[in-house]
Amino acid sequence: MKKVRDNSAVPRGGTFTYVHENNYTQQHPYFDQLKHMVVEYKNANNLPVGLQFDDEFEENLCAHAADSTCEDFIPPTLLEKMSHLAQALYKSAKSGFATVPAEEFESRRAVCGSCNFFGGTNGLLKIACKKCGCSGIKLAVNTETCPAGKW
Repeated sequence: MKKVRDNSAVPRGGTFTYVHENNYTQQHPYFDQLKHMVVEYKNANNLPVGLQFDDEFEENLCAHAADSTCEDFIPPTLLEKMSHLAQALYKSAKSGFATVPAEEFESRRAVCGSCNFFGGTNGLLKIACKKCGCSGIKLAVNTETCPAGKW
């Protein structure tokens, strides 16, 4: 699977390009704006926006982008997620289960919400990161950092 390296940056060449199934092309310099335009186009033309749309959207962008815009991405396995959790629990316990101030928590949450690894707020543990598989609980833990280096 391919992922955009930085969805907050304008790609080399100046625009992201999305090519629909019917070969209609849409372009925009900003990831989120193009994503919104693509969803609007699909809805207006009765084209499906499936449950895997986020991943399919990025795959499509990467198929039409310069090599430096995207990177290969393999989601963590269940074993890797369990390992991350065990390490996080150990570090947190060692620090006395210290949490971050409310302002920092909100800042972290805003960064996660705009990240291309953001998995949404649905599910048992809510905010899930596709990069490491963590939940939103990580946002409040003082000893934790973003696996993509964003906070």
